[in-house]
Amino acid sequence: EIRPCAIALLDVRGFFASYLRSTMRLKAIANALANTKAANMKSISRHEIFGDIGDFCAAAKKLLKHGGNFYCVWRPDRLTDLMCAMRENSLEPKDMIFVHANTKSAPSMVIVKAKKGAASGVTVGEPLFLNLDNDPKTLTERAKKIYEECNF
Repeated sequence: EIRPCAIALLDVRGFFASYLRSTMRLKAIANALANTKAANMKSISRHEIFGDIGDFCAAAKKLLKHGGNFYCVWRPDRLTDLMCAMRENSLEPKDMIFVHANTKSAPSMVIVKAKKGAASGVTVGEPLFLNLDNDPKTLTERAKKIYEECNF
């Protein structure tokens, strides 16, 4: 549950230089889901049950110092929601990379870096292809390097 946490975080306002939010895959079907047995850990991680992207961006705004970075892994089909939530919370998208399983597939993720309090302007980087077209279990050289160095 991110909403009460955001309020409790006031003591560390502006303390962090970076904040990472991993993907929220699916929009909540209904708030009632949170009160059912279906609200297990898997459902919580895939649905916006205990906080939507606006809640996470609001928490990032409070946590980050001016000029701090917010990183988010998100679904391309929900990119508009992410961009709007970032802007509403003074997080300006700066870099974006679309992630594909291979060169023949549509993007399944987008990695976005935003900067708190920055001017507008975003750079779209080269797409990241995770696997070879002829061998879906083998990482591309670029993907291997990213995993090894934890750096884009």
